[in-house]
Amino acid sequence: MNATSTLDPTVPASEASDREVTPHGAVAPGYELHISRMFNAPRELVFKAFTDPAMLAQWMGPVGFTAMDIVYDVRPGGQWRQRLHRTSADVACDAGDASDLWMSGKYLEVAPPERLVFTFGWENRTDIPAEETTCTVTFRELEGKTVMDFRQGNFASEENRDGHNVGWSSAFDRFAEFILAPSAPAKASADLVIERTFDAPRDLVWKVWTDPALSAEWAGPRGFTGRHSEYDFRIGGKWRICLHSEGFDAGDGVKRERNLWKDGVFREIIPPERLVYTFAWDNPADIGLDLPPHDTLITVRFRELPGNKTGMTFCQEFFITTAERDGHNGGWSSVFDKFDELLAAQKAQA
Repeated sequence: MNATSTLDPTVPASEASDREVTPHGAVAPGYELHISRMFNAPRELVFKAFTDPAMLAQWMGPVGFTAMDIVYDVRPGGQWRQRLHRTSADVACDAGDASDLWMSGKYLEVAPPERLVFTFGWENRTDIPAEETTCTVTFRELEGKTVMDFRQGNFASEENRDGHNVGWSSAFDRFAEFILAPSAPAKASADLVIERTFDAPRDLVWKVWTDPALSAEWAGPRGFTGRHSEYDFRIGGKWRICLHSEGFDAGDGVKRERNLWKDGVFREIIPPERLVYTFAWDNPADIGLDLPPHDTLITVRFRELPGNKTGMTFCQEFFITTAERDGHNGGWSSVFDKFDELLAAQKAQA
């Protein structure tokens, strides 16, 4: 068995057991993985780094892999899913010839910032047995630091348990490096909030925002037009659109024709008050960002104001860096100027 050393002598070293005691006291068959680590960061930040998709993209997965297409609905019963993309020939654990590994599960308990319980399974892997395990992660404070206790079980074989020990241990090494980075606290709070008032009734504002036929007219900043838009407007439905520009400068001073694809999934739809959906660029490098593809979360609230006007509060969360957030601030400000102009035209036609 591969045992992982702990960073603190008061914390037990990683261990593995071939029996697990159930809540009712009975002994269940199978093998359990147990890893304990101490992280030099406050518990709230450590918990957020385990549940924030933008932060997960920075550490989740063993060395040689990068987490992408991250979807985390962090609530009891919520689903999670992500892809580990191979980025190096030098990897911490053997994944065969696979370049992409999908893993997914469901949250069973969410008690911030103390405890997470979720199921875990690999999708369509042929090199290891297909089995669902349960991960229990607890976090406790110790002199300004955080002690993490990670348990996963029950594995059907000792070999499969020990293979996961290698992968998780490598991921937690990456986590320790990430959480100590000077920009880590900024990553936890790099959210964008924009307030606007539109001179139009709330029902019209909602219609212009959610009508696929109108979205192409305002979905990108000035200089961009929407093409190939697809909207499955329901909870769990997907949206996707291409923003086309004849001359876009990605930061190098040269204007080039660009097609920027973005997409996401609708999470919450409450007409005409509230809309929640994920947002991701297919390739952040296309807009001048040296970042992996990752999801952010957009929440838009509309409230009625006197004079038949509408107040909008727009919030986009889970940016990886403040620079990424600030770049989106400029883009969305231009988008909302176009949106306001389209509202005026629609209002005139009504």
